[in-house]
Amino acid sequence: MAGESGHEVATELAARCDGEPGPVIGELLGERWLYFVLPPGTVASYGWPSLAQVYAAPPVDTVTWMGVPALSGDTWPLFWFARPTLERPFVEARMLHQIVREVAGRDA
Repeated sequence: MAGESGHEVATELAARCDGEPGPVIGELLGERWLYFVLPPGTVASYGWPSLAQVYAAPPVDTVTWMGVPALSGDTWPLFWFARPTLERPFVEARMLHQIVREVAGRDA
């Protein structure tokens, strides 16, 4: 998600997870995208509002890639909004989906 909407979703997600929502990667240039890293195979299980740009969804013959910043050191223009942890190696898809829908409803 880009810009303010992505930041709003990430901030709300972090608040609901006591500051540890799982891996969220941000860009410091352009539209300032935020990428929410979900467990493999889960993104296609949900109907995402148009607010969310969905990667790795069908058709299965598409290729998806994204940059991942180093866990330490400077990897500008990428940064960790939230790092993966042992407890949360991925963002919880159901919670993210709910928050994206809430934010999309406010923006409508």
